[in-house]
Amino acid sequence: MLEGPYGAYNKYDDDLAKGIIIKKLEEIGSKMDMIIANQEKAYCVMQKIQKNVEEMECDMKNIFQSLQDVDGKLNDIANNTKITAWASSVIATQVPDWKREAQDRANKTYI
Repeated sequence: MLEGPYGAYNKYDDDLAKGIIIKKLEEIGSKMDMIIANQEKAYCVMQKIQKNVEEMECDMKNIFQSLQDVDGKLNDIANNTKITAWASSVIATQVPDWKREAQDRANKTYI
């Protein structure tokens, strides 16, 4: 029912005359402006989030590299500790011989 006294066209003309359509269009325009402003804010927030994520990724890579460096140094320390323990055990077995030799040399010097 588009025509006649109660049809859509007649209702449109009546609403247009009353200014209802213009008011509704202004409300729609205002709401669209709010939506656009909110989308712009959301876009800015998303950009900040992306930047923060990229910075965190870089920080995590640096931390990972540092941990690898520390792991390498700890392995070096562990190996040096094993070598020191071995050398200490060798020296410990030879101390009595050295002590005896030192006493013999001391006795020869003073005799």
